[in-house]
Amino acid sequence: MRSPLDELIAARPAFGGSTEAEELVSITHRSLRKGDIDWLEVGAGDGGNLRYLMSELSAGRTFRVIALEPAAPAGRIEGATWLKLRVEDYRPDRQFDWMNVRHSAYYMDDPVAEMWRLSSSLRPDASIALTHWSRDCVLHRLHVAICGDQVDGPTSGIEDIAQRLMSVGGLDVSDIERTETVLNVEHVAEDDEVASALYELARRGHTPLDPVANRAERVRDMLAAMPDPGRRLNGVMVIRRAR
Repeated sequence: MRSPLDELIAARPAFGGSTEAEELVSITHRSLRKGDIDWLEVGAGDGGNLRYLMSELSAGRTFRVIALEPAAPAGRIEGATWLKLRVEDYRPDRQFDWMNVRHSAYYMDDPVAEMWRLSSSLRPDASIALTHWSRDCVLHRLHVAICGDQVDGPTSGIEDIAQRLMSVGGLDVSDIERTETVLNVEHVAEDDEVASALYELARRGHTPLDPVANRAERVRDMLAAMPDPGRRLNGVMVIRRAR
């Protein structure tokens, strides 16, 4: 059985370029102090995104990194400790200056509860940067078509997570900064492997409402029925403990 990281790699040919990493660098520059930094990377993937962030943020900073990736990571970064763990199974033994939770909340049983748990390991004035799909994102809309809507569940949009965090209290939540890119629908139409991987990626490990044998054909039918099927829209928000 392929891991979510395998599905992401298989689906990448359909993904257009994104300014998401640049947006995250900008957000982090504004919020993260200089000096020695304890950094937690949740969902490190193949290490490419983390490597880029470390490079862009290195001026005046030295990083001590814990990187969590349940799938065997395809890359390594010098000085980072890689743990093959889900974030729910990680028990921090230190406090952190920054936590980067990028495209991982889909797999959490309760992302709001997990943000609360992680926040207890933040130093004063430290932050969690959460990147997650918007409800308008084509992958979120595919998920709803495959598995049903879960506004309060693990596959809610970033808008739902922000609203729930604010209603609970105790954490400060920034405005959501949007990043937008495209899904190459023509590529999905032409490549069964990409279409099948996109189905699994949108499903995010949850049980489909209507299991089907030909998932490539199913995902193409769903995209054909959607308005604006090429729109990928994510959001980034910063979470801090309330003072």
